[in-house]
Amino acid sequence: MSLKQSAKSFPGCALCLPVIFLMLAGCGPSPEEIEARETRLGREIELYLNKVQELDMQGQQELAMAFLERGLQNKKFISQRERFFELKVDMMLMREEAEQVKALELDAWQNSPGCAQRVFGRVHEYYRQRQDHEAILKWGDSLLALENSLPEELHGQVWGWKLDAFVALQDEHGAKECVDRILAKVKADVSASMLQSALGGLVDGSRHDLAVTLIRYLESKDLQSEPHHNMLVTLSMR
Repeated sequence: MSLKQSAKSFPGCALCLPVIFLMLAGCGPSPEEIEARETRLGREIELYLNKVQELDMQGQQELAMAFLERGLQNKKFISQRERFFELKVDMMLMREEAEQVKALELDAWQNSPGCAQRVFGRVHEYYRQRQDHEAILKWGDSLLALENSLPEELHGQVWGWKLDAFVALQDEHGAKECVDRILAKVKADVSASMLQSALGGLVDGSRHDLAVTLIRYLESKDLQSEPHHNMLVTLSMR
C-alpha cells in the first residue's frame, strides 16, 4: 500500500478504534464478578487460617507452622500476608521463640513494613508480662537502631517502654534520658499521659525518692503546655 493510500484509509481506522476499545472493555469482569471473586478468596483464606489454628490447638505445632509457611508463600494470598505473618508471630511467641520473633520483626521493618506494623508491641508485651525489664531495654535499643525504617511516630512509644523499664529498675539516669526523648519526640498530650503513668506508678509503689527526683527534673524543664502543667499538678498532689 502506498503512503497516499495509507493516509486515505487512516480516518476510517480511527473511527474503528473507539468501537474496538469498547469491545475490549466489555471483555473484563463485571463489578459483581470481582466482588464474588474477592468473597470466595476471603472465605478460602479464613478456612486456611482456621485450619492452621486447629492444627496448633491439636498439638500438631510443626505441621501447623509448615501449613502456615505455605500460606505465607502463596501469591494468591498476598493481599492478606499481614494476617499470616501476625499468626506466625503469635504462634512462635506461644512456643517461647522470642529471639526468633525479634529477628523476624527487625527484618520485616526493613523489607515488609506492613507485616512489622501488624505485630508492633508483641515482643514488648511478651517481656512485660514476664517483668523482664532488661530484655525490654535491649529490644527498645534494637528497634531504635532501625532509625528511619521505624516510623517516627513509633519512636516515642519505644522510649515510653524504656522509661517504664528504667523506672522499674530504679535507674535514675536512664529514666531522665527517656524523659528528654519523650518530651522531644511525642506530642504534649500523649507525652504527659506517658510520663504521668510512669511516675504515678513510682508514687503508688512507695518509691518516693525516685518519683520526687523525676518530678523535680520535669519541673526544671519549664514546660509550658497545658497537658504538662496538669500532669505536674496531678503528680504533686499524689
